[in-house]
Amino acid sequence: MADNRLDLYIDERFAGHIVRARDRSITFAYDEGYADARETAPLSLSMPKSRLAHGDDVAGAWIANLLPESEKKLERIAAAVGTRSIQPFDLLARIGHDVAGAVQVFPAGATPQDHADLIERTESDIADELRCLRADPDYLPDQYGKWSLAGQQGKIAVALSRDRWYSPTGTAASTHILKIGPSGMEGGDLAEFVTLRAAHFCRIPTPNAWLHQFGDELAVVVERYDRYIEPSPATPTGQVPRVRRIHQEDICQVLGIRPGLKYQSHGGPSAKEVADALWRFPARSREDSVQRFAQMLIFNALTYSPDAHAKNYSVLLQGPEVTFAPAYDLLSNAVRLNLKGVRHQTELAMKTGSSGYEADRVTPERLAAFGAELGLPGDWMVAASQRLALRIGDAFDIALDEAEQVLGASDSIESMRRHAQDLDQLLVKRWA
Repeated sequence: MADNRLDLYIDERFAGHIVRARDRSITFAYDEGYADARETAPLSLSMPKSRLAHGDDVAGAWIANLLPESEKKLERIAAAVGTRSIQPFDLLARIGHDVAGAVQVFPAGATPQDHADLIERTESDIADELRCLRADPDYLPDQYGKWSLAGQQGKIAVALSRDRWYSPTGTAASTHILKIGPSGMEGGDLAEFVTLRAAHFCRIPTPNAWLHQFGDELAVVVERYDRYIEPSPATPTGQVPRVRRIHQEDICQVLGIRPGLKYQSHGGPSAKEVADALWRFPARSREDSVQRFAQMLIFNALTYSPDAHAKNYSVLLQGPEVTFAPAYDLLSNAVRLNLKGVRHQTELAMKTGSSGYEADRVTPERLAAFGAELGLPGDWMVAASQRLALRIGDAFDIALDEAEQVLGASDSIESMRRHAQDLDQLLVKRWA
């Protein structure tokens, strides 16, 4: 039985078992003590604590969303950790020690207090790894820790303390993610950084992020918003202060949807379905969460950002409280490419009301009507859109200034600056 059961912890507290049946279906069962405790968060909003057992339709989908989406990457992970299976159950038994949120998954009997270690890395070591990752997004380093980052992009989980970089192994927590941008997209790393920072300067909550040059390899360093580093001035050199995990889940997990259905056009959730789920949040956070979701939808439409699918929105779960998570994985086609070439070609990941998937069809009138689908007043939608539209040009300019401070003047930055100015002129004309 132990081979078909995994122990699941949330914030280092035993929360329940993942059990695999003979037909390979998955069940998650809460520990009764955990479920009865008011201060504990549910594993997922799709698996409330009021019901102890949850079947494969939601539990199987939930654990699948913890893993990379590339089958080739999964096969390499399986080979690295000594299993022939790429089933989520088998992989998480070996790499579920550091995943998104506060969840940790272990073989039956193991605990979060078991072996944890940090291996210090030189910047040259990391540069080599980034170079390999850029050449092959499914690359897996020789020293692969027991962590998992979901999605398709090439990225690396690291721990950072006092300007030193570490690879977390065992049960050690990562604190930052190194990203190189989408595979095969020239300038994708720079575009992702400036879009994320532009969102920040538009007053959209985002994680702290910066550009770092590891030798001749550029990476976007993103501070994990699902980690909290406890202040500890007495921590010895060479050790990372205690890191607390904060529970989170993406919208696919909230809705019990498998990662292959993350795009609405592939059968995934619509903006209305997401908003309906957010309106079921506790009263104190629901309206704010729906408004933040709407702001992100609008920002992605106004910046011609095509990849804001359901896995690129998340929620934070802390005890009985639920809040919308900061924005992440943003990338503007309008700034990366010539606006004239993308205006009528950029398809959004979710329909924006009667504008459909077409970013260029988003207008004040259509957004006012779209507000009703989200449960928000039309005049609020239009006012929020106007505020964003009139800030975006300056926001990209500041973000590009930050990039230039790290990289120096370059043709890439100047090209993006011109594209951002073109976008600003279009938005001012349409929204002023």
